[in-house]
Amino acid sequence: MNDARRQKVLKVMAVVLIAFGGSLLYFLFFNSGLTLSPDPTNQAGRVIVLNDSVHAIHNVTFSYLVQGKVADSQAIDVLLPRESKLIDLDPHFQDGSSFFVYVSAPYHLSRQLTIQTSSPVNTIPALSITFQVPDVATQNTPISIQLSGRNLDPIPRVVSVSFEWDSPSFGNNPPIQEWVLPANGESTLNVSATPLSSGEDLSFKIKVFTPSNVLVERDYIVTVLPDANATTMDTNASDS
Repeated sequence: MNDARRQKVLKVMAVVLIAFGGSLLYFLFFNSGLTLSPDPTNQAGRVIVLNDSVHAIHNVTFSYLVQGKVADSQAIDVLLPRESKLIDLDPHFQDGSSFFVYVSAPYHLSRQLTIQTSSPVNTIPALSITFQVPDVATQNTPISIQLSGRNLDPIPRVVSVSFEWDSPSFGNNPPIQEWVLPANGESTLNVSATPLSSGEDLSFKIKVFTPSNVLVERDYIVTVLPDANATTMDTNASDS
């Protein structure tokens, strides 16, 4: 056998050995046996994590995926052979009209499951919101209201914020704003509006809401001082 042919045979053997070794490692260290399925008695609200093998499976992790990312996980220390665990699905981690759940364990094949529900969840976000509102404003000068929010949910929440004068003569209502609050985090938002009247207390309300729920609604009163520039211009016009 010449050298060229010998080298070719050796390369082929190396490829076969690598493939065989990879397969052997895969089957030795990535075992099957971990299964994930809907609970037949509650297919839209509960799943079964089962050890369908003859050996114990340790350090099992059950996770929710929201928008393709892990939103929450819970640990199962050990599943004995043929042992199963029922897990009630948490509506906070519903993604649209589905749950995307994932179960894994070291050296075992992971499993992912999609659970379809009848409709998108209508969970009220767990938010804590405070407002900083000025007591005094000036006619024709924008006032700024700061909203500070804390999201207590483990997934991001998107809400809408509106500012509404109680009378059209008080001023124009600014556009509704979208506010994103990060998972288990804090965020601030500034809402600006310009009073057009003066010489009286003007009332308005601020609402924080979702398409299905009003989360917070507050009524406020601000004392509006006259626009000094407008008063000077009116006086000069009268003198002339």
